Amino acid sequence: PYLDVARTSISICIASQATNPFTGSLTALGYLPSAKASGPPPSMEVAADLAGRIFSLAHSPKLIPPKNVILEDFIVILDSAGKELRRVSLYEAIANSEYSGWIDPARGGDSFHTNTIEVLDGRAHSYSPHFRKGNVLVSLYELDALAVVDMHTQKVVWGLRGAFSRQHQPMVLENGNLLLFDNQGGKPEHSRVLEISIATGEIVWSYEADEPGAFYTFCCGTSQRLPNGNTLITDTAGGTAFEVTPSKEIVWQYRSPFRARSNPDFVASLWEVVRLPSDFPIAWAKGRAAPRK
Repeated sequence: PYLDVARTSISICIASQATNPFTGSLTALGYLPSAKASGPPPSMEVAADLAGRIFSLAHSPKLIPPKNVILEDFIVILDSAGKELRRVSLYEAIANSEYSGWIDPARGGDSFHTNTIEVLDGRAHSYSPHFRKGNVLVSLYELDALAVVDMHTQKVVWGLRGAFSRQHQPMVLENGNLLLFDNQGGKPEHSRVLEISIATGEIVWSYEADEPGAFYTFCCGTSQRLPNGNTLITDTAGGTAFEVTPSKEIVWQYRSPFRARSNPDFVASLWEVVRLPSDFPIAWAKGRAAPRK
């Protein structure tokens, strides 16, 4: 972690070579926004509820007769000690719902690539009854879709497609809208951050750069709505993070100093930047400092 201390808050920047505590694996190395990759990195999302249970994502091979093999994604619930309590198949949750048409029976491999999981707290229930407390919101990267799973019926009860592509990190806001990182749904070489009405599915606010490539990450990327109404955005492939106002003015920016020694044009991926409150305890960070250039 690298700390950039502002006057009123702290941003935690998770750069490359950070070990994931749940998988023991390393985050992906960084690239230029124009670099090519063979596919998206594996999902490493987890969430927790007030009961202390951990909600995570997993997958395993599944044979779809007669001979199609897919990676079947699951919502997995663990207790606080890591013991598995339950798992719900996202393939079955979609197949047994009104959204069964999303599934292409001829498509094999990593056909969903679920990359986000959020346990709903009920704040958006008045905008849609499907967003009740205890249901789970997921992002299905390969389907360009968002879905809410009822954990009791084990079915998808709400879904949204069309306005975005290869998206990450849908997040329910206090106003009942969704904040979403849209990697490839806009113009070529443009990523966007969208605020979407849960009630209507319409885009009510968005941010994107004017120039192609100025803000574009073909995979990963995050966004966070701040208490002051601004939005903190992580451009993973570009190794940058920045804060924008509702009127889309950039008021804070961070550029990763971590570069490849053999080619300084290559920057380490910035996995996620999160703004913490000014009273957040940081005693654990004493003695850590930004690297010298």
